[in-house]
Formats: sequence, C-alpha cells, structure tokens
Amino acid sequence: GSNSPLAESTAITRLTQAGAVPVNWLFILTDLGHDFAGPYGEFMASVVREHWPASTIGEPHDMTPDGHGLQPVNR
Repeated sequence: GSNSPLAESTAITRLTQAGAVPVNWLFILTDLGHDFAGPYGEFMASVVREHWPASTIGEPHDMTPDGHGLQPVNR
C-alpha cells in the first residue's frame, strides 16, 4: 500500500512481472476455507458480511444451489 496511486500501481506491475499473482482479501479467505459449508463456513460468512461494504457494492447472500458460496445481491 501507498499514499501514491502511481507508486502502488508501479509496485504491483513490477511484482506481476516477477511472477506474483495479485489477489484480494476475499480470494485469500475463500481459498483458505475452500467451502462455506465446511467447519469454518459460518466464521468465513461473518467476515464477509462484516467487510463486504468496504470492498464492493451489495449485501452478501448465499445464492448457490448447494449453499456453498456467497454472491453479492444489489438492492
């Protein structure tokens, strides 16, 4: 992170060119947890509910047929 958008963009570009894959907090959470129906599912869902407004628009609601994921719902 930086207080300069140009410095941050340049750093991300350099990291990507070196082979890094930029990700966000939601990717990390769901990659570590794998499945919202698993043993940590309710905790993961609570983290998403708490932090969702800061990262996107809409409320998180599980809309998958099997109940294993959260999708944004715009109202």
